[in-house]
Amino acid sequence: AGALVSSVLAKQVSGPVRKLAEAAKVIGAGGFSHRVRVESQDEVGMLAESFNKMADSLETYTAELAQTTAEKEVLGREMDIAAEIQRSLLPESCPQVRGFEIAAESVPAREVGGDFYDFIPLSEGRWGVVVADASGKGVPAALLMALSRSLLRAYSQDKPSILSALEHVNKFMLDNVGPGMFVTCFYAVLDPRRKVLRYVNAGHNPVVVARAEGQVSTLRATGTPLGVLEQPGVVEETCELASGDLVLMYTDGITEAVDAYDEQFGVERLAEIAKNSGTLAASEISGRLLTAVRTFAAGQPQFDDMTTVVIRVL
Repeated sequence: AGALVSSVLAKQVSGPVRKLAEAAKVIGAGGFSHRVRVESQDEVGMLAESFNKMADSLETYTAELAQTTAEKEVLGREMDIAAEIQRSLLPESCPQVRGFEIAAESVPAREVGGDFYDFIPLSEGRWGVVVADASGKGVPAALLMALSRSLLRAYSQDKPSILSALEHVNKFMLDNVGPGMFVTCFYAVLDPRRKVLRYVNAGHNPVVVARAEGQVSTLRATGTPLGVLEQPGVVEETCELASGDLVLMYTDGITEAVDAYDEQFGVERLAEIAKNSGTLAASEISGRLLTAVRTFAAGQPQFDDMTTVVIRVL
């Protein structure tokens, strides 16, 4: 019976999401008249509705811009639409978790990338925390971001572990998403009762953990990004937390920001900020990091999205 239920759930998840994947391919290739037909009222159904609204916008704007040959205008408007997609899919607020303080911020670059973060409510008061970066720029990256977010949410509810969920996301992407499209992903499950962070790092930047006693360590990638290899080589690991500890997740727009001499901000500067911010609120730490990056860059263009998620143990 359990196998039958799992099979039914898998079909309920994969069928509608496969339609979204096909729609993402068509719309990303310029087929803005395409619409998704998913009638469910769940997370996937809401995302299908968002896809259709986005396609409406793209079709309208493309028609308006067809009257001009100004390629720069067309590209600029597409970037605005990509930014709109990105903003609409980010959480409106961070979860309130007893014993923890959580803050997040994402600053898109002009050439919008595929950064996103998410908070997924799970059983027994646990929270899934995701920071990811979809490949590419503009509308294709925003579409891949939307698809990845939907897959992660769907399989998080359907699969027994983080590892199982990510393996299914990886297989779906290999089967349904075009070559060269991939997602780096750090996915953790925060258990506030046990003060434990179980995580998988699929080709993403090393997450920084600053301990209350002053030590700093990193949670490094153990496999490739999702959508690259049939066997991504990811493993599930555990990080125990204590009062005063700080977990800082981010995307490469932070560490790869450059100054006038083409020097990168780097992980060491980020780790130093984490180490010296233990008494600040999570939102202040996020703000301090972004300010430090802007000061370091000293007016240099922002080439990539900058995203941070901060978890502070009270």
